[in-house]
Amino acid sequence: MTSISEIFRAALNEALKEQWGGQTNLAQSTGFSLSKIHSLMTGARSCSEDDHRVIAEKLGYPGRRYEDFLDIGRRALGLPVSRKGNPPSPDVAGYLDKARAILEAGGQDAEVLKRMLGLMQPKR
Repeated sequence: MTSISEIFRAALNEALKEQWGGQTNLAQSTGFSLSKIHSLMTGARSCSEDDHRVIAEKLGYPGRRYEDFLDIGRRALGLPVSRKGNPPSPDVAGYLDKARAILEAGGQDAEVLKRMLGLMQPKR
């Protein structure tokens, strides 16, 4: 099984491979040493998820987009990408809002929707 550290390392290498001076710029923007950035890229060193998030943010993947950053690594390693990695399109987001409202309201429509989504077994 591939660890988050391996996925992060693959994403980091992909993100920096075409950037001239990328390691130096990343070190300066994060406050980490250049040797730490290099060690993370080679796998000689690992760091906390908080540090992962700081690095991802400085590379343009702030907050919830951290999963998008990890998906870069998953793709590079030939792994399936996260379903949470990309925000839903506006059409899907509107549909999800309607579905949430139905579920919150309860009743027969909510039961049908739950069965459709596989959240509950049909009544017998």
